[in-house]
Amino acid sequence: MHGLEIKVARIFNTYGPRVQLDDGRVVSNFIMQALSGKPLTVTGTGGQTRSFCYVDDLVEGLMRLMASPEGFHGP
Repeated sequence: MHGLEIKVARIFNTYGPRVQLDDGRVVSNFIMQALSGKPLTVTGTGGQTRSFCYVDDLVEGLMRLMASPEGFHGP
């Protein structure tokens, strides 16, 4: 509409040294359960898969996306 070049990134399941342990996400929930000696909660059948991304890798990926050539519509 305005002729702006955009890039789109979908960010999921990122973790790193400053993760908030009470944020309710899967990585922090696993950490809190493990540290307190509780069983890890797995919802559903346990057959689902997830991918996790370390924060440094996320930042590098976002920087590469921002530096990608005009007209790149990746991922």
